Amino acid sequence: MVLLNIFIVLFLVSSCKTNPSKKPNAYEKKDKAPQSLNAILENVNSILKDVEEVKKVAIKPEPSNEVKGIENQKDKEKDAKNKAEEIQKLWDSMNKSINDIHKYWNAYEIEGAKKGITADSTLKFEESINSLTLAIENRDSFNILNSGSEVYKNLASFFDLYKDEIKGDISKIKYCTYKSYLLAEKGEIDASKEVLTEGENYINNMRIKLAKDKEKSKNVDKISFSIQDMKEVLKLNNSNLLKIKRDIVLKNLEALEK
Repeated sequence: MVLLNIFIVLFLVSSCKTNPSKKPNAYEKKDKAPQSLNAILENVNSILKDVEEVKKVAIKPEPSNEVKGIENQKDKEKDAKNKAEEIQKLWDSMNKSINDIHKYWNAYEIEGAKKGITADSTLKFEESINSLTLAIENRDSFNILNSGSEVYKNLASFFDLYKDEIKGDISKIKYCTYKSYLLAEKGEIDASKEVLTEGENYINNMRIKLAKDKEKSKNVDKISFSIQDMKEVLKLNNSNLLKIKRDIVLKNLEALEK
């Protein structure tokens, strides 16, 4: 009887060891950025798209009209009014987006402080969104792109606090892409190429994090090739061609944001 009792105790102890309370297949929550931080990124994307659209609308040719006299003049006035309204809507959209950025930043600050953001990174980010705000207020297209790219760079450090996030690397590459384009527009080709090379350095980080996702890994390869393509056209000194290549890089990056 004593031997039987000992056997039962040993069996129960063994069962406890082989069946831990924590399930091995339990879902592990990923360390990802909060909605407020993602909303900031989305609004920066929106602003830089809108300012590019303003340029397109502003240079859009008026439709040809063979009718002469008063009717022709009325049509021209109507086209001019429509164009002005379309441009105003884009500026209104940018104003809303920058207001939302300030709002979402305020919402994120408490969580960011808990996560460990530094005073220096906070200061740099706030300086960049203030600069972007002033550029929008002044309707300064070049500085909107320039300040927007700085926002990407400073936003990246916050995304990097979350180990399962790739948007820190995406933001850094966006910064490099826009910065390279702006430097090339000023004729600083060597500096432009250096910044693009810097952007390539962040691709390996994304490859590691997305190693198990075949579809997204393909997108990373597309980003790598598109950056190389952009670098190649720098020597041609053609603004339109460079912009085409820049936009392909940005489109590939946005595919990974979804």
